[in-house]
Amino acid sequence: MASYDFLCEDKVNNVVISRTAMKKTTYNNRTGLKRVWWKRVITYALFTYPNEMSLEEARIAISSAFYQWSSVVPLSFIDVTNTGRMPDIKIIFDYSHCNVFAFTVPGDKIFFNTKYKWAYTDIFKIISGRYMDLFMIALHEIGHQIGIADDMGEKGSVMNMFNWQPQQDEYGIIVRTRLQKDDIEFAQKIYGPRKFTFKNFKFVK
Repeated sequence: MASYDFLCEDKVNNVVISRTAMKKTTYNNRTGLKRVWWKRVITYALFTYPNEMSLEEARIAISSAFYQWSSVVPLSFIDVTNTGRMPDIKIIFDYSHCNVFAFTVPGDKIFFNTKYKWAYTDIFKIISGRYMDLFMIALHEIGHQIGIADDMGEKGSVMNMFNWQPQQDEYGIIVRTRLQKDDIEFAQKIYGPRKFTFKNFKFVK
């Protein structure tokens, strides 16, 4: 799942995918963290989506991943796909010959490589090894988007670049990927914890 662990250079949507490009994201050498966002409400939009699913399904997968992060830090992510608004984060599915599932430019874009097939919630496709779990990899890439580097956390954490298998419970049953203790602690070191108050909720009459 590494966002920079690839063996080639490519240019996708006028952005060069390479180790050099990723290193321009200057994470703190000691902590591996960097604050990317100084505002609390961040917009994103899907400009393209994978052939294996509908736009709506891709939007649900991406929004579910954003929600996990926003539930632990005081950031709100708003989907503005097809509204005509220019988003803070552009979600793009495009082809690259590089051996990378996805690539993040913090504060700007997330690319998903259509060299691979994508699935959401279809566990049989995902465990077959022929499809990538869009939700799981989006969760990892959003971690970069808010300022967490690769190689962060113990084995089993979302931000550990070697952890690309679906998570399992204590009985070995595959469960939906969740942020782990390390992931949450890293995010909260940057932005602090989310404080839940009645202001966080809107009531519909």
